[in-house]
Amino acid sequence: MGDFNGKIGRANVNRSKISSIGPHALKNVHTNDNGRRLIELASRYNLKIAGTFFKKKHKRKWTWRSPDKKTMNEIDHLLANDVTIIRDVTPLNRVEFSSDHRLVRGKIEIESRARYYNNKNSHQRMKTVIPMYNIDRANEYVIEKFNARNGDTISDAQQMYDISELTLSEACEIYGKQKRKENTDDKISEHTNLIAKREELRNASKINKTKKIELSILNRLVRRGIKQDIRKYEEEITKEITEESAQKGSNE
Repeated sequence: MGDFNGKIGRANVNRSKISSIGPHALKNVHTNDNGRRLIELASRYNLKIAGTFFKKKHKRKWTWRSPDKKTMNEIDHLLANDVTIIRDVTPLNRVEFSSDHRLVRGKIEIESRARYYNNKNSHQRMKTVIPMYNIDRANEYVIEKFNARNGDTISDAQQMYDISELTLSEACEIYGKQKRKENTDDKISEHTNLIAKREELRNASKINKTKKIELSILNRLVRRGIKQDIRKYEEEITKEITEESAQKGSNE
């Protein structure tokens, strides 16, 4: 959100950039130079100009008024990469301060934290890893491709970043393999019964002195058990990687 001094309209907008503007941008307003720069910025970084997605009368959209109070424009905007979580964008009339701008308020509604993290984790269950026996070849590939693409054509840091990202992505695709991300439960499965009992005690409506002592003992057992399980899990993973590397080496 900010004072971009950019007027946004649909009259003279490049059609290739129109996706950053909603259906309720002012039709009879010509986009000025700052507005075109703002649309270019939004289009480049996949952002939306949120105020243009809400239908309002002009008197409920303008954010700046000229000193003679005759000219009113919407030049303060809120940008977002996901407009589905934005419920409203509106200037406020009743907030008075020494400025020719009106305060702009955006209402945002997101799902509960637990649901958000569950959804986030559901899309991150797989990861790409490069096995140890492929690391040297992957490094050689990255160096060769990066040098070939480097040359004298790089003009800015963004282009350097894009080339690096493309090269690493290709290396992972060629030499890497998909692997499921391990959850904490995979590492501590042997002590889930202790954890369940601890949670049962924690959620009890009344805890007497005896139960407090029992809960304290359970906390110590759970912490100790988790450390043991994680150590065992890491040893098994190390053994698996070592055996896999030895097998690949013998095949070559």
